[in-house]
Amino acid sequence: MTVVKTRLLIVFIILFVGFAMFAPIETRVIPQWKVLVVDVNGTACPKMRVNESWGHYQLYLDGKYSSDSRLSDLNGYVEFPERTTRASLSRRTDSYAYGNDHAWRVGC
Repeated sequence: MTVVKTRLLIVFIILFVGFAMFAPIETRVIPQWKVLVVDVNGTACPKMRVNESWGHYQLYLDGKYSSDSRLSDLNGYVEFPERTTRASLSRRTDSYAYGNDHAWRVGC
């Protein structure tokens, strides 16, 4: 291999690694939920407010999370869509470097 080809290969590898480190990758934070809201007797509760909170504890060092509030339908069901987040490999490795190892989960 010539010197020029070797240098071009090195530049290509550096650009590829740089792109891979900073290109955002989408990750599912929570799946789609369909919940039936019932009272203590097991009867469906229509038009009840249900809150969902979520966050990716490894990517949000400041404790940032999101939430959504919806009303159950006439049959007592409420449905929340899948939630995703996007972060690059460099952001993900930074989270591990800061020692953010606490986990939390809020469910319905």
